[in-house]
Amino acid sequence: MANLNDLPKPPKKGNPPPSSTSASANNLAKPALNGNVPLQLKISPDTRRDFKSHALAHDMDANELFAKVWTYYKENHG
Repeated sequence: MANLNDLPKPPKKGNPPPSSTSASANNLAKPALNGNVPLQLKISPDTRRDFKSHALAHDMDANELFAKVWTYYKENHG
């Protein structure tokens, strides 16, 4: 039977990182005004597929198509 005192001790975890480098330290900062931020919507898979297909067929990405659709909507519906 093995003697537990003869087994090597596992390495220690070490010191935690400084609190200023944590991932949540900057979670309240506003994004840049000229940058893109995510917008989450719940739509049907068919609508998503149709939207992305339309964007690709017209050499656009989904962000560009959404911006054009939104601009059109605001101009024509208040």
